[in-house]
Amino acid sequence: MFEVGFTEILMVALVALLVVGPERLPELVRTTGRWIGRAQRIARELRTEFDRDVGREELTRLQQDLRSTTTERIVLPEPAPKPPAIQTPVDPQGPGAA
Repeated sequence: MFEVGFTEILMVALVALLVVGPERLPELVRTTGRWIGRAQRIARELRTEFDRDVGREELTRLQQDLRSTTTERIVLPEPAPKPPAIQTPVDPQGPGAA
């Protein structure tokens, strides 16, 4: 947003005093304050509603992601082939044992 410094506020107040006059200036300040309050309230409500919609949209997207991952078929890798069986018998006592 834009920033308003003290000198800008002072200039606006001086111009308002010259244009409106000292008798009607308090009423003008009150009315301006009410309008600014309404604008801030509307902006806060819009921001809250927007955040709520974004949160709802994100929740819906997460639910869809969860559904898609649970309905997908899980493919497991093929098991490793078994080693070939030994063709010749082995003497447990080793060669040359009698």
